[in-house]
Amino acid sequence: MCAVPGVMAVAALASAAVSAAGMVQQGQAQRRQAGYQTAMAEANAAAAEQAAQAQDRAAERAVEQGQVAEQRQRLLTAQAISGQRAALAAAGVQVDSGSALDLTADTAQAGELDALSRRQSAEEDAYQHRWQAYQARTNANAALAQGTLAGMRGDAAVTGSLFSAGGSLLNRIPAVSRGFGKAWLPEDGS
Repeated sequence: MCAVPGVMAVAALASAAVSAAGMVQQGQAQRRQAGYQTAMAEANAAAAEQAAQAQDRAAERAVEQGQVAEQRQRLLTAQAISGQRAALAAAGVQVDSGSALDLTADTAQAGELDALSRRQSAEEDAYQHRWQAYQARTNANAALAQGTLAGMRGDAAVTGSLFSAGGSLLNRIPAVSRGFGKAWLPEDGS
């Protein structure tokens, strides 16, 4: 019997085992990295959702403030018309006809335009906030998708490393078996 082929077979087997262990360890490291990326993506998604909710609240506030401003403008217009009518009546002008009526009608029209302008401005502000909320939610969904993809990559890395390790071990079997065969076969070939 020859001890050298047996030693070489053991060395080849040990080398294959170390290589396989390294491949598995690398796959696990990639899975840990993917887990970190998934956690970061989930945190980013949560932050984006909070931003979206803040924008939703800002949109609601913009609409409410617009309603208040619109109502306030209508009250100011009504006060202005009342003041005009009182001043015209005090001057002895008939307020229900002619120029006096035109003046109060123009004031009412201008006041209503101002009130509607305030409403439109508030709606535009609310729209901008809603758009920002939509964008934040889109970012949240993208972050969650990235996290899911990172997790899948981590799982694939572990699976791939296991297949690579198994393949490496299987590739070494012929060399190991030849080495062990030579080590235990009689030298005369019988």
